[in-house]
Amino acid sequence: MQNQETQLPGSNVLNHLQANAQAGGNSPVPPVAPASVVAPRSRYSQILESPELDTLTPIQKEFLKERWQEQISWFSRRAKQNQNWYNRIRLTTIIGSIVVPALLSWGSVPLTAFLVSPPPSPEFGSPTAQPRLSITDPAMQHQLQLYRAALITGVGLSQLVAICAAVEQFFKFGDRWRHYRRSAELLKTHGWQFFELTGPYAPYSQNGKHTEAFHLFASQIEEIIQSDVDGYVSQITIPKPFVREDR
Repeated sequence: MQNQETQLPGSNVLNHLQANAQAGGNSPVPPVAPASVVAPRSRYSQILESPELDTLTPIQKEFLKERWQEQISWFSRRAKQNQNWYNRIRLTTIIGSIVVPALLSWGSVPLTAFLVSPPPSPEFGSPTAQPRLSITDPAMQHQLQLYRAALITGVGLSQLVAICAAVEQFFKFGDRWRHYRRSAELLKTHGWQFFELTGPYAPYSQNGKHTEAFHLFASQIEEIIQSDVDGYVSQITIPKPFVREDR
């Protein structure tokens, strides 16, 4: 049995150049076809094409693709997006809530407490008291700039924390994330139970036919999607009452 030679990408171009050089011609070089990158198929797509599901009708397979697989992909993407936004906003709020008090307290310390000595007073002063430092002193100006920067940073960061809290209260990224994740996991659970004929589909495992269990599976999937819509309208879209944390 002869071994077939494996032609590497671009070998046709090299062969063309060698033949062209030997012939002394100037024929154009054929373009190199880009290497075909085969996107990995979804594991759910592979399951839907398994021989065990060949007994399903085309409409039933289309239902699995459009109402089950596509819904899982959509819920998973939305859950991931809202989780990322929720984590960013919550981390910003937590870190800012810790840093802001330190910046404001450090920036609002009176300079006369430890940088400027009190002026001599005949009643309360001491003859050995040092004279007041001048505001034009370079060291004093440097300290004033540091305190001013701390105050400005603290005020700006406090506004950022308030904005993040208001945005999260309005968009409810945490509630959306948990809502979409719950729907996606419910769809996955019923899908695997249907494929393995377990759980509510166990009575159909004796015959091993998914066609008999498909009607129950379709009703369960539609019930989950309808429950998702009802939960989104009743829980996500209705604004929550604002509760002050100091009460």
